[in-house]
Amino acid sequence: MALLSCPWAGGEGLVFAAPQDPPAADGGGAGSGAPQSIPVQPPPPLLEPAAEPAAEPGVASGSEGTDAGAPAGDGAAASVAPAADEEGGKPASGPRLKEGEEAPLDQPKQLADIMELPAPRDWRAMINPVPADGASVARGQGLYLGKGMCHLCHGQEGDSFSPIRNEFKPPPNDFFEEQWHASRTDGQLMEALQMGKPGTGMVPFIPDYLTEAEGWDVINFLRSLKGGTSKAYEAYQEYLQKQEEERQRLIQEAGG
Repeated sequence: MALLSCPWAGGEGLVFAAPQDPPAADGGGAGSGAPQSIPVQPPPPLLEPAAEPAAEPGVASGSEGTDAGAPAGDGAAASVAPAADEEGGKPASGPRLKEGEEAPLDQPKQLADIMELPAPRDWRAMINPVPADGASVARGQGLYLGKGMCHLCHGQEGDSFSPIRNEFKPPPNDFFEEQWHASRTDGQLMEALQMGKPGTGMVPFIPDYLTEAEGWDVINFLRSLKGGTSKAYEAYQEYLQKQEEERQRLIQEAGG
């Protein structure tokens, strides 16, 4: 028996045993025992395997040997098709969700509808809802000297002369100054209490230290200081007057 290799297999891997003719009676010719070639027809060309269909988003592919229609194994969560579109009756776009899972809120419009952010406040036009009577002014003074801690920067009497006055640039406001009162509405003072004043030492006090109602009481107290005076304030005004007189004297000497 002879061994034959398959030429279409690259000469490797496939070997066939070819039968030999029995020896002839006369001991010669075709029956001499030499290997005989057997014509072998090559097999048809191999077909490319069919491409596996792509899995739908959100649907895990099944394990090998499992029917497509068979239920998922233990521990696998069943997928839930997205809700149908209300208008056309077609399934809504987006990935499938697992049972009990909620759709993510990834649309700005959805977030805006849920949060319902309030419109910006018009601080300048805001009206103080608390009457500026004696009771409110007294409450405001107690807050100014108490948990509001306003006096630490603006001074005990509201004249801005506190021990740390020179630590601030610009210095704290002087609540005696009529110009300061004329240039600010009650709403703008409330804005400062709630938002602070960037670029100054003023930080927000509402709601960390005061409520909004308490803030209105403080504002009523500050308004009561308009045109007021104190020993420190009077001494400071005298100092400013002397400074101005000295400046004018130097100007006259330089011009003469």
